[in-house]
Amino acid sequence: MWHLSDIRQLAIKYLHQDAKLDSVERVVLAKAYSVSSWLRIGYLGLVKRAQSMSVEEAEQIGFQSAIQIYQVREDAVVKQAGNRGYVKYNGTLTDHDVQVVFDKVFQEEFRLADAASQRYLDA
Repeated sequence: MWHLSDIRQLAIKYLHQDAKLDSVERVVLAKAYSVSSWLRIGYLGLVKRAQSMSVEEAEQIGFQSAIQIYQVREDAVVKQAGNRGYVKYNGTLTDHDVQVVFDKVFQEEFRLADAASQRYLDA
């Protein structure tokens, strides 16, 4: 019998290590192939990167996801400024600055993505 789930896991492992995939590509592939770990990595990369998202990138990942990413970025910048006592954003966000808001904003999407990924493992 064919074990396609094994092939899927091998492909995920191989592509997970591919440094050529940018955050947008990871999110697009994560949504297309139900790979929840890529979704988290891709979203976090988009939240933490210095440059803002282009309209084309927002179209690729979906406008709702893009708005949520901007929400996390904005909340993290405000939190960062509040924690450090001044409002000078230097273009970098730490994991500490984003993690709580990130998990809260994407909680439902991550839950659904985890369930979709698990279906492949259970097959």
